[in-house]
Amino acid sequence: ELVDNRSSFENRTSDASSISWIDWTIAAAFVGTELQWNLLNSSVPAALVHCFGFPASAVGSVVGFGSLVTLGYLLVLPSLPRAFNQPRPLNLIITYAGMSVAWLLMLSALVAGHGWWLFVLGTYVFLAMANASQIVMLECLTGVCSLDTTTKIMGFAEMAGCGFGMAGSYFGVALLKLSMPAPFGLCGLFSLLSALFLALMLGR
Repeated sequence: ELVDNRSSFENRTSDASSISWIDWTIAAAFVGTELQWNLLNSSVPAALVHCFGFPASAVGSVVGFGSLVTLGYLLVLPSLPRAFNQPRPLNLIITYAGMSVAWLLMLSALVAGHGWWLFVLGTYVFLAMANASQIVMLECLTGVCSLDTTTKIMGFAEMAGCGFGMAGSYFGVALLKLSMPAPFGLCGLFSLLSALFLALMLGR
């Protein structure tokens, strides 16, 4: 029994050390998505109320409808043309690029005054791309890694994601005090750099 326990411990140690850099890249992408999500949650309602004159009571409905839009997108995604269903990990890079476009749409609506409809459209695009990216990340991990490895990676990503997500909420409020477009411009740059980082790392 002692030999079996020692062998089991060595196997677990070996599994932990065998987690490759590409798996940690996916975990980092998951954490980045959580950070952006919480920045969105703190910034979008403030922009809708203070920049576009939405009543506070309507903000929840607008954002909540975005969840329905996201659900519809994910349901029809398998039936869309191949351009929307690229093989992994290219589809992950595309979703991150889509998040960058979403932030730029919201920033454009704020800075150039293109109207609330463009801002809301950007919000819905982000929600759709962020949810799609998390599905792709889970597919990448569970399709390649063992159950033990996936558990380790996702456990770490969830803990780090919660920490960065909470920080993102406070960071979003702090950026809003500087200027209303600040969090949207920063997140757009972060998403773009993240997409380039994923393209570089996953293309190796």
